[in-house]
Amino acid sequence: MIKKKKKGSQSSNNESINNLISYSSLAIEMMISILIFSWLGNKIDKKLQLSYPIFLSLFSLSSIVANLYLVIRKLTRLNSKNEIK
Repeated sequence: MIKKKKKGSQSSNNESINNLISYSSLAIEMMISILIFSWLGNKIDKKLQLSYPIFLSLFSLSSIVANLYLVIRKLTRLNSKNEIK
């Protein structure tokens, strides 16, 4: 016999998949933006022929700080949505 799934379990399964996608996209966004800003800082340092890679350091750290802010903000939104349901 084929058993039918309850609607509640299916919606919770869809919700967990949506959460997984949201968390995965956060990691990918963070990685891509850090790579882009690091690459840009490296290019500026090479063009200016600086002895110390100051732009690489500044751009990398600023992108990490900005990404952490965005991740915390997005996680609090996701958690508040889950608490409302």
